[in-house]
Amino acid sequence: RTQVVYDYFAVEPTPATMAAMVELSNVVLDEDQAICEAVQRNLDAGLYQAGPLSAKHENALAWFQDRIRNEVR
Repeated sequence: RTQVVYDYFAVEPTPATMAAMVELSNVVLDEDQAICEAVQRNLDAGLYQAGPLSAKHENALAWFQDRIRNEVR
């Protein structure tokens, strides 16, 4: 099981901006959930093996990991 907990921060938030932030966050979370479930099914079926990030599909994640790695050195 996974529990997702978000804290939302905004400068001078209005109810409308907060609602928009939460709505967008829920869209992204639903997309991520679908992807994670598909990957898990493929892992369970032996169709996919864990390995390095995909340069085609995960370049933003690779960029973020590199940035964090450089900051903690």
